[in-house]
Parts: sequence; structure tokens; C-alpha cells
Amino acid sequence: MIVNEQKTLYERARVVAFKKKATPVGDDSVEVVEFILHPEHYAIEGKYLREVLSLNEITTIPGTPDFVMGVINFRGTILSIVNLKVIFGLTEKGLTELNKVIILCNDTMEFGIVADGLVGNKRIVSNTLSDAPLTLNGIGADFVSGITDEGLIVLDANRMLNSTQLIIDQ
Repeated sequence: MIVNEQKTLYERARVVAFKKKATPVGDDSVEVVEFILHPEHYAIEGKYLREVLSLNEITTIPGTPDFVMGVINFRGTILSIVNLKVIFGLTEKGLTELNKVIILCNDTMEFGIVADGLVGNKRIVSNTLSDAPLTLNGIGADFVSGITDEGLIVLDANRMLNSTQLIIDQ
């Protein structure tokens, strides 16, 4: 009797372990990287992410808009660093050794954004996103694709990378 129960339990465990997750037909899911801008959680599509770095040294540039934290030397290339907290009107708590620079890029633009921390990768279904909150205004509202059921704010990296509002040409 016990041997039969063990076989049954073993077989159930094996089926569960090797069972593939069902993917809906016409799945419109994307891989995103989740990060923190205290106190909120944000995500950005992984295909626009080049690399994640620890924030070691940043050089401030006088006369730039508030959302530009400065520049860093990334493998011989000078990259602008954007502070999304300023764009989204979040309270700045200062930089620590836990801050990360998320380098975004496409065919024409490359820059970094500062995050308070990384959470990890996840897959979200694009067509389940709710609209951006009405409390968002200014250029920040243009960069939000939507919000997941869990409250994760999904940013549109392509729109950010192609935005003339983030380009300083002076």
C-alpha cells in the first residue's frame, strides 16, 4: 500500500516538475527588467537594456536641466545620466552604493538612468496593462506605457530614447 502511494506521489511530482507553462495563443508578452525608484517599482523592456552598472563616479555638468545628473565614462564613451525621480516628481533621497545605472540604447541614442535598486527580470503581458495614472503630468506621462495589476509602472524605453525632450542641444 505504501509503495503504491509513493509511486503515485512520485509520478505526480514528475508531471508537475516537467509541465510547461501554458502560453496563451497570440501571447503579447515581453521580458522586462524591474527596478526601484523609491518608493515605486518600475519596469523597462529588456531589449533596450545594454548593461547595468554600479554608480561609482558621476561628473555633474553646470547649466543642464535638473533631470540630468551628469555624465559617466563608459568604456571610453561619455554617457549622460538621467534622474527619473526628477521627471516623475519623486522625492530624492540621495545616492548610495546601492544605486545602479541602467544603460538604455537603440540604434540612434544611448544614455543611463539611475535606479535605487534592481529587482530582477519578469515577463508581462502587454495587453493587460492599465492606463497611466492621471496624476502623472509633464514629460513623465509621455514615458509610461501602463501599469500592471501588481502596481508595476512600465516605461516605454523606445519613446524615452527617441524623445527630443531629453536631448540637450546647447
